[in-house]
Amino acid sequence: MLTSPFFRRLFLPYLLLICAATAGVGVFAARTVHATYVDRQTAALRSNLRLVAADLAPRLATGGEPSAIDARVKQMGAAIGNRITIMRDDGVVIADSDADPASMENHGQRPEFAAAIHRGEGDEQRPSATVHTDLLYLARAVEDLDGNPVKGPAGQTYYA
Repeated sequence: MLTSPFFRRLFLPYLLLICAATAGVGVFAARTVHATYVDRQTAALRSNLRLVAADLAPRLATGGEPSAIDARVKQMGAAIGNRITIMRDDGVVIADSDADPASMENHGQRPEFAAAIHRGEGDEQRPSATVHTDLLYLARAVEDLDGNPVKGPAGQTYYA
């Protein structure tokens, strides 16, 4: 059977067809799994953001001490396993769970924060300039438990 001319003529084309079909299914499955993973991680970030915002809202609304807010953000970031950055609507970082906010650049032009300012929420996958690793970012206004954006004493909105 293996020496049959008919078998030899059909074996290679069918082998190539099977390999191509397997590769196509593999690529499709990998993209689907990646997209599902990113969607679930974004949903988890959104849930964590609500918890962080509920905790920080009273401190931000009353103009709490920036060092105390930064310490709380560092504590929450370690507890939930996410990086947390809090900034004012002018892009100035006031707290960060992984870095010193005083040494951080203005975040106002970052794609996720720009989208949050204009559309209410923004997400982006990109490398972090601060911690030098690829991250999934989600940004939106810090809201109280009723869903109202928190305003500071000077009327500024805060974003996380």
